[in-house]
Amino acid sequence: MQGSTTQAGPADDSSVGAQRTEGSSLFRVLRREPDKPLASSLLAVLGGLFLFTEGIVDAGSGSYFSGLSLSPVAGTANQVGAASILLGTLLMASGIYLYQTHGEHQVIGVLITALALLSVAVGGGFLFGAALGIAGGVSAISWLPRSPFYISPADSVMCRHCGGIVPATPAHAHCPICHRSS
Repeated sequence: MQGSTTQAGPADDSSVGAQRTEGSSLFRVLRREPDKPLASSLLAVLGGLFLFTEGIVDAGSGSYFSGLSLSPVAGTANQVGAASILLGTLLMASGIYLYQTHGEHQVIGVLITALALLSVAVGGGFLFGAALGIAGGVSAISWLPRSPFYISPADSVMCRHCGGIVPATPAHAHCPICHRSS
């Protein structure tokens, strides 16, 4: 049994590189869908998280964090905390819904902006939540999906006659600009 020791080589699954690729795979999956408003959704969810956190702080006003509340309504920390928790939950749900059903991005963007503006009355999630929510709502309203005629650089070639972009598929053997074979 003296020669039975094994060494972990580069094919070992417990290496740091394997863990890093697994951790970043969620972001890669999200970025593979370019026709969805990822930034707007993330801003709305982060704003809702700040609101939710402030609601927890306001509701537990008898704890260490009683002086951190930015609520303009004094003496009603539990009610303000419950409203902030509710608004934060609605803002996070709206951000997730925006990513799932991006076809209604303008309506959901208006809802996100309204919720973020309404949250200012209960402290605005330390004001960061309201700012992130407003930014997410406005960017959702102004977001435009990628054009259906967009050709990614990896799927295209340049026409040798006019320099136009031609899809690299057998169905598109001719340049759409000069109509010569590419």
